[in-house]
Amino acid sequence: MSDASGTTVQYPDVTVRLVGEDGNALHIIGTVSQALRWARGHGAATTFMDAALDSGSYDELLALVQRTVVVR
Repeated sequence: MSDASGTTVQYPDVTVRLVGEDGNALHIIGTVSQALRWARGHGAATTFMDAALDSGSYDELLALVQRTVVVR
């Protein structure tokens, strides 16, 4: 599935609400990891968390999130 920009989302069945929430990078990682753990299991959450912690910048983290789950 693709988002509005045409980017393919890895887990289109997982939606997280980030708009209006705490924009701290660790909060974002925790929110997405928790959603993935509930929807797809520990492995998906761990894989995302490892990639997120390896992000070189805040912008790279946000891009990873948008490629991984649907953001609202």
